[in-house]
Amino acid sequence: GRIHEYEHLHAEPQRMVATEKGRSEKQKRRFEIKNLMTAMGFNEANTLSFAASKVIDIFDINGKGVPISNPIISDFDTMRPSLLYGLLDSLSYNYKRQMKDVRLFEVGKVFSIVDGKPHEQEVLGFVATGRESVKDYTDKRTVSFYTMKGVLEELFEQFGLEVTFGKIEKKGFVPTVTAGIYHKGQLIGFVGLLDPELADKLYDVKDEIYAGEIYLETIYSSDAGKTYQPLPQFPYVRRDVSYLIPIGYEIENLLKIYKDNPLVEEVGIDDIYRKVGDEFYSVTIYAKFRHPERTLSDEEVDLAIEDIKERIKKECGINPRF
Repeated sequence: GRIHEYEHLHAEPQRMVATEKGRSEKQKRRFEIKNLMTAMGFNEANTLSFAASKVIDIFDINGKGVPISNPIISDFDTMRPSLLYGLLDSLSYNYKRQMKDVRLFEVGKVFSIVDGKPHEQEVLGFVATGRESVKDYTDKRTVSFYTMKGVLEELFEQFGLEVTFGKIEKKGFVPTVTAGIYHKGQLIGFVGLLDPELADKLYDVKDEIYAGEIYLETIYSSDAGKTYQPLPQFPYVRRDVSYLIPIGYEIENLLKIYKDNPLVEEVGIDDIYRKVGDEFYSVTIYAKFRHPERTLSDEEVDLAIEDIKERIKKECGINPRF
């Protein structure tokens, strides 16, 4: 105005540029993840993006993170490599104030050094301890590995993702109660039981704590959604087979062989019997066979189940119990 003089400036109404309306696909999925976790009994937390290097040295979940050259205080000297540090601090804070039933989740970014440069990715972190059903005094169950596994299976099912759970080594977690989560052979997260000694030492929590993380890029980039198909017109045929499984062997290896058969519509574990011996236990696997265009004969199903048992014996070295 001073240069061109105000009388040469014309008054015009402000123009608003229209942009794409609504949330982006990533924002929609992030919002849906939060709604699902809330619906399954978790409370959302928003923790700081910093962590203490002295805690990371003891409890190294995902590497050392990104160091900060001028931290505010010594406890905030690293950009967090995992959401679990903040979530476990929040769980501990509530636990010490008589809140023994805690379920928290957070969607946020974690930081690491990749090829010498800082790198960030978005993850879902979650922690849980206490009773399974807080408002049902008759239910004495506590949160377990299978509680968390069920939560994650429900989450992935909503996004049409098929996942498997397999062995993984995570520092600070009990190896026999911790699993990696795999999608198409790629590790996309983990869930497990925090080492009770570490939970007591670092967070002063005496009860079991289950925690884990999911790398959300898999969910964000997935184009799979809910699919619909007509109800089957022909009945299924079920077969149950019991196997003697060595202690520590992954049953998922057997289930994969079942799933390879084109007639198998559904497969799962029906029963586990442990009083077999010190080295083995018995697992009963059920399978439902169905053909989309006709009714299967007993001979066809028998032939299919024999082929499956033969493959299991050859590839896994495991025989039927009976």
